[in-house]
Amino acid sequence: MDSHTYPVTRTDAEWRARLTPEQYAVMRNHGT
Repeated sequence: MDSHTYPVTRTDAEWRARLTPEQYAVMRNHGT
């Protein structure tokens, strides 16, 4: 884990709307 924390203030649906499917998968699942 990196040393920075980012408060998550968006719902999954909001993140899905903002991010590409790839970005969402990486953010949520730490996909590689």
